[in-house]
Amino acid sequence: MKVSVIIPCYNFGEFIEQSILSAVNQITNFEYEILVRDDYSQDHSQVNIERVSFYHDKVKYYTPTENWGFSRNISFLISEAKGEYIAYLDGDDYFTDPHKLQKQVDFLDSNPDYVMTFTGYWVREPNGGYAPDSTPGWLGLIGFENNEVSTKDLLILNYVTFGRVFRNTGGVVKDWMMDLPYFDWPLNYELSRHGKIKFLDFPSGVYRYHQNSVFSLLPPDEKHIISSFVKEEIEKKHLEYENNNN
Repeated sequence: MKVSVIIPCYNFGEFIEQSILSAVNQITNFEYEILVRDDYSQDHSQVNIERVSFYHDKVKYYTPTENWGFSRNISFLISEAKGEYIAYLDGDDYFTDPHKLQKQVDFLDSNPDYVMTFTGYWVREPNGGYAPDSTPGWLGLIGFENNEVSTKDLLILNYVTFGRVFRNTGGVVKDWMMDLPYFDWPLNYELSRHGKIKFLDFPSGVYRYHQNSVFSLLPPDEKHIISSFVKEEIEKKHLEYENNNN
């Protein structure tokens, strides 16, 4: 298996079908699987997941019996992934480039010193519009030499955002990450310790802002408090790793 696309879901009944189908419709010259787990949603997410999976053999879903929280849910999907690479997609977002996976896998296959790639993206607002609405209208990475993000960079800010495809190295999910307010920044940091990270300069999908978004619609001061806490925890872990290596 070349790629495992993991899609965590919680109360994304309105969006999950589009999310899964955007992964199903990827055009590749390799085999890939799609793993979906709804985290015991209170809406119709599970029904929609089961309906889509009935018609598409690539899709494997897990029937929840309890709510685990986003960290444990994502960790579980990573542990179930059989692919050489793991592609991450939130259940409320979706791919727009049908060659996304192929482009990223081709790069990683040709560059074994890189552990992960990520891409540009559009932002879709709750009213259905897009931001920014100016040309070209999609967000990427600005001001980084060779479009590379390092461990040092990730001690400052979570520059790795949308469209992540990373090597299924094993052991990157650590206990210290599990109780933090969000999971992607610590995971990106841990992955960066295994190799270089490359931004591929094209938009591959849509990131949604909506009422069920965990963090995107929080007030700026709350976002700052949460981000500062996560940053401090990553810095502590980095210092611990540095001390253990000396």
